[in-house]
Amino acid sequence: MAGVSFKTVSRVINNEAHVSEQAAEKVKKAVDTLGFRLNASARSLKTRQTKTIGILAQNLHIEVLSKKTEALQNSFFKAGYKTLIGFTHNDYYLACDYINSFSAGADALVYLSQSFAEYKLPVFPGPCLAVDCVIDKIPSLKVDRQSGVRQALSSLYLCYKKFCLITTSKKSDDREKAYMSFIKKKALAGRSKILRFFCDPFTAGKSAVEKNPPAGKTLYICYNDKIASGVLKALYNLKTAVPEQAGVIGFDDDEYGRYGNISLSTISQSVEEIAAKACDYIVSRLKGEEKKIFPVNTFFIPREST
Repeated sequence: MAGVSFKTVSRVINNEAHVSEQAAEKVKKAVDTLGFRLNASARSLKTRQTKTIGILAQNLHIEVLSKKTEALQNSFFKAGYKTLIGFTHNDYYLACDYINSFSAGADALVYLSQSFAEYKLPVFPGPCLAVDCVIDKIPSLKVDRQSGVRQALSSLYLCYKKFCLITTSKKSDDREKAYMSFIKKKALAGRSKILRFFCDPFTAGKSAVEKNPPAGKTLYICYNDKIASGVLKALYNLKTAVPEQAGVIGFDDDEYGRYGNISLSTISQSVEEIAAKACDYIVSRLKGEEKKIFPVNTFFIPREST
């Protein structure tokens, strides 16, 4: 019907190069007329690939994880791959079930912000990548949280007399390490604190300020934007002027932080860059190519709260 070779039809249907616009248009018209639909199962039998990527995500309750999941899905779609997404909610046994299921129907697997570093997970047979997490024997795409903290402190420390890091984490991570390194380098130890609260983030931020109100112009550096929202609420209740008497920095650049009465300064990670690097690595590995993985830096976004 199109008057072209079988190879030309195959190239058009599979979005391959080396086809003239005129020939491609003929094939597309014939496809529409015949109502042809590509049989993915039949193609996978021949190529031994399903053109499907599994994504093992933590959940959608945290905004930045939701953005990363969506960005990964979009990047793989643009590269010609479908995605299967499983949400583990940090449940080890659920994660194992998903990995076993993906092993039967996906070409590769992306672990996104999982918390199973101390557990032995089932072995996935294809290429794998751990994005912003550590999985035993799996290559990792790291998010460098230290770079954003250093950038924020370097640009602001001369404007403040005291510094306070607020966290809900029991363990020290890159944010705390960058904070402590900077404090030591600038000899600010006598003017700095680390406050740990093991409760929901908003309450942690609010409690931190209520128990440690600003005495002198204080900069509060928060582990995430929800903690920062609690800090802003407590400062408002204390009638403390922001940023004149106290400054607040969040982390992750959540949407709501941009549109409050005082827009929140924050440290952001580019989810688009993370997704693009993850997709590039996985697609390269599926083609049998070696690919180096470089960390993604975070960066400071100054707004009204500083």
